[in-house]
Amino acid sequence: MNYRMNFFLWAFALFALMFTAQTYSQNLTLGKIQQAIKKGVSKEKVLEELGSPNMVTGSSADQETWIYDKVSSTTQTEAKAESGSVVGGVFLGIIGAGGQSSKANSDATTTTSQKTLTLIIRFKGDIVDSFATRMSSF
Repeated sequence: MNYRMNFFLWAFALFALMFTAQTYSQNLTLGKIQQAIKKGVSKEKVLEELGSPNMVTGSSADQETWIYDKVSSTTQTEAKAESGSVVGGVFLGIIGAGGQSSKANSDATTTTSQKTLTLIIRFKGDIVDSFATRMSSF
């Protein structure tokens, strides 16, 4: 019974952590980074402002690097409508009869773009030693 209870508590904690990280990563913007991250800020303050990082690495006992990554995609569809006249004819035996009908042609152009925002924070002990941001779009 105790084993089951521990399993469910760990599963719930993991789910809550994943949900929290997802919520924070959606709110990660360059403006938020510039407001929250400065040299000398504590790890606790970074966690409070930005949530859990996507990746954590350590090079020694007192140095640690946190990496936050956000990728967003935007799809834009632009419809082009053209109208014109088409001359059509109906052949009735030997006598031909002509008529005009209107034709609407709709073409759509879809453009997809992606943007990435990466934040790399280096800690010395429990304090921000340096940080860098990188943005790209394609």
